[in-house]
Amino acid sequence: MVTGSSDCTVKIWDLLTVTPITTFKRHIKPITSIAISPCCRYVASGANDNLIYIWDVSNLKSSSTVEPLTKIQLHKQPITALEFLPAHLHKFWINKTPLLASASQDGSIRISNIISGQSVANFDGHTKMVTCLRWSGNQSIFDEGKEYFGPILYSSSRDTMIKIWSLPHKQMIKSVKAHAHWINGISLNTSYLMNCSAFFPSSNFTYTGSIDAYFQASEEIWNKQTKNIRSELLVSSSDDNTLVLWDFNNESKKIAQLLGHQQPVCGVSFSPDARYICSASFDSSLRLWCGTTGKYLHVFRGHVAAVYQLAWSSDSRLVVSCGKDSTIKTWDVQSKKLRKDLPGAADELYCIDWAINGQYIGSGGKDKIVRIWSR
Repeated sequence: MVTGSSDCTVKIWDLLTVTPITTFKRHIKPITSIAISPCCRYVASGANDNLIYIWDVSNLKSSSTVEPLTKIQLHKQPITALEFLPAHLHKFWINKTPLLASASQDGSIRISNIISGQSVANFDGHTKMVTCLRWSGNQSIFDEGKEYFGPILYSSSRDTMIKIWSLPHKQMIKSVKAHAHWINGISLNTSYLMNCSAFFPSSNFTYTGSIDAYFQASEEIWNKQTKNIRSELLVSSSDDNTLVLWDFNNESKKIAQLLGHQQPVCGVSFSPDARYICSASFDSSLRLWCGTTGKYLHVFRGHVAAVYQLAWSSDSRLVVSCGKDSTIKTWDVQSKKLRKDLPGAADELYCIDWAINGQYIGSGGKDKIVRIWSR
């Protein structure tokens, strides 16, 4: 597990021993974004110092003096989002090394070579802070009768727009006014699959050091798992209290507007099997929606203050959430009931994640403590 903090450090944790393996100290302002490469060899950290550092974690030893592989200076304001190019699109990697998409408060988006630190493509178009980046899993997209080949990047911003960018063409394909207020985040129904890559739970892949075998396994998992997904869908969440479900592969079709939350929606995520969408809101609730139609299914109530973030278990049966009330709660999607209430934090909890193997939940918050929970 990797964590970033306002103390300007990045830490790598061993979940078996529940201890930090090493600490990266180079940023001089609070860490705002962390990304792990699909091959798990690189970690990217972005901060309020406008810098991105790339760390090679393939052969770590306990040390506080680890040097970064690369320092990337491409933004003029704090970093807000980082996203590595997926592994099944490895033919667009450079020398078998993934490209990195980064975004900033200045509205800029940069695609970087993480070895040289140089920009591969510059995307400028948002007028306010970019809040989220997501690579499409598809290798092409249609817009107004024209097909664009190669990696496609989605971005959301506080300017209320969702923009679609083509990496090979180095240009914006589409710009859509998605909401009446800030967009806080976006999620794809293929996001979990791309993040897991060859390590997807149903895969028997074991990484032995062969990057070519890893690439092959990533392609096989992508092709196998996406057979059951009719189209890549995107859901966006906003301060206007709504979510919108989109099919941008079908001429930017707006499938549904998801109504029900009474306050800003700050977290949203598709389930790993793409059947459900779950959203978290300042109204102290989580809501469950159909992942293909956007139909409302259920509301989870139990938090007594704003819910900040959520994460799915790898089997899509459970959702875990955290928020302002200092508690972690797990919810059973099938029974629609609260499974467990996990108190213990001394203050607000800002982030939560579920390990791919389904055995561990990691959380962090205002009390400066990282907690690891065993399922």
